[in-house]
Amino acid sequence: MRRTIEVRTEGKIQYGQSQNYFSISYDGSRTERGHDGCQQVGFSIHRGETKGSRQQAGKTSDFLVKELEALEDALKKKEQAIRRFKEENMGQLPEQLDANVRTLERLQQQLQTNESKYPNC
Repeated sequence: MRRTIEVRTEGKIQYGQSQNYFSISYDGSRTERGHDGCQQVGFSIHRGETKGSRQQAGKTSDFLVKELEALEDALKKKEQAIRRFKEENMGQLPEQLDANVRTLERLQQQLQTNESKYPNC
């Protein structure tokens, strides 16, 4: 039976992707048995391909999860560093410039008001 079943694999690249396929043929007088044998070989090949694809997908998924966790950790560390920097430099940050200028102007006005009310102080 093994001598009467032939499996050929072929492949081509289409639309930038590799496509592999196979054909199974039977050359013998017992067609029903040959059909069953070819079908069984096809199922075995497909099962192996599916199992390999699932394993590869699992490995890819594990890799992506690990990469995501590493990026999340790095992001948390950066956010903590930014938070500490802002706390240490409160009032000196560029985004606080407008508020600081308004506060300075208000204090200058209060100073002028106080100097005009109390010129001898």
